Amino acid sequence: MKIFDAVDLNDAWQIYRQTDDETGADAAPGHLLGVLNGACDAVDIHFWQRDADIGPLNPAAAGDVIETKFDILFAGEVDITDGDGNIHHVQAGQAILYRSDELGHWEQIRPIVKIGISLKNFRLPS
Repeated sequence: MKIFDAVDLNDAWQIYRQTDDETGADAAPGHLLGVLNGACDAVDIHFWQRDADIGPLNPAAAGDVIETKFDILFAGEVDITDGDGNIHHVQAGQAILYRSDELGHWEQIRPIVKIGISLKNFRLPS
């Protein structure tokens, strides 16, 4: 058994930096705590925290394996603008399901804490 602390930013947390794809501006650094990486790196579960700021929806590079992502927001709120320009407001207690090849960006209205689950080679139900 292992206990993970999603509140205390101790040494196990990694600083994670991103650049917004649309503006080219550096987003505030986030903090990432890996919980599980599955066999063949097919599953990733992690905690994520960042102060209010902007960031790309998917910082994946060309040629990356397409992932299905499921994020559960525990604190804060965010507006997600998708590739078609639609704005989706997500707040604590809600979840987001998307693919890593979808375009868009986050605008974190307040600092967020979420748990993210990424599945490689997994198809979303129709």
